Amino acid sequence: MDNNRKFTKLDRNLDVSEEELKTLQELERNDDGFKDEENTKYKKAGSPIAPLGGGDALYFDYTDEYPALEDVIAIQFQPAGKVYWYFYPEQKNPGNELKQGDIIVAYSERGMELATVLNKSMDDYKHQNKINFIKNGFVRKAEPADFEREKQLEIKAQSAKEVILRVNKELGIKMKIIKVKYTLDDTKAIFYFSANGRVDFRELIKRLAYELKRRIEMRQIGVR
Repeated sequence: MDNNRKFTKLDRNLDVSEEELKTLQELERNDDGFKDEENTKYKKAGSPIAPLGGGDALYFDYTDEYPALEDVIAIQFQPAGKVYWYFYPEQKNPGNELKQGDIIVAYSERGMELATVLNKSMDDYKHQNKINFIKNGFVRKAEPADFEREKQLEIKAQSAKEVILRVNKELGIKMKIIKVKYTLDDTKAIFYFSANGRVDFRELIKRLAYELKRRIEMRQIGVR
């Protein structure tokens, strides 16, 4: 690692330079640039938010009623990233209240992750297409064990980065690894990378799955 690079502490799971972080945030905010080989990104009303690892989380269907503001929460999985709206009417019950800044565990398109609760914008809420709301995605308020697990997974991600760098060299694959992240339930390793042109990483995925004993997801960052 280049010791001259200035790193930010904005993201709990991120160990990239401020410039690289800005790129990741902008791409997620615009929902652009990711070429996700597992999830086509063409979400359908009433469909699971993820083909695997998304629990029971679903996008709202056209037959669902538009949720009331008090029944939803606005969250971000990454600082300055895209805002997601989750249906969680249980927050009105005593003991389930959520406020801005709370950290929760929720299912995303990538799998189980930590997310930050935001202040709900009425304008943003009103402009949401009904099928953008997600139900059954809230898991729980984050607990101390979740934060400790995340720290351990950060260390594990560094080891996974060393593995992919070695395997890429063995296979002659040229790509820049931007970020490696494990889902909070430790079932999937996600590799964010950039490369000139399209990369055939079928053999790479096989090797990584064999060595890491986890499902592998490759996300190419670049122009569609």
